[in-house]
Amino acid sequence: MPEVNWLTVAELGKIGVNLNQQIKAMNAALASGQDIPNIEESLAVVEKVHEVVRELQTELLLGGK
Repeated sequence: MPEVNWLTVAELGKIGVNLNQQIKAMNAALASGQDIPNIEESLAVVEKVHEVVRELQTELLLGGK
């Protein structure tokens, strides 16, 4: 596998960690009853981006197969 794939997977991993932290923070806000406008919509968007990051990592690791 090209080195650029490994480097990209590693960077996507960092992004994934940050997205996961954001998801946890938003869920904690919901659980505590905080009134945050559009939090459910925002949570759905962040979860979708996190899913796409994981899918891209998998594609890179499998060589685009």
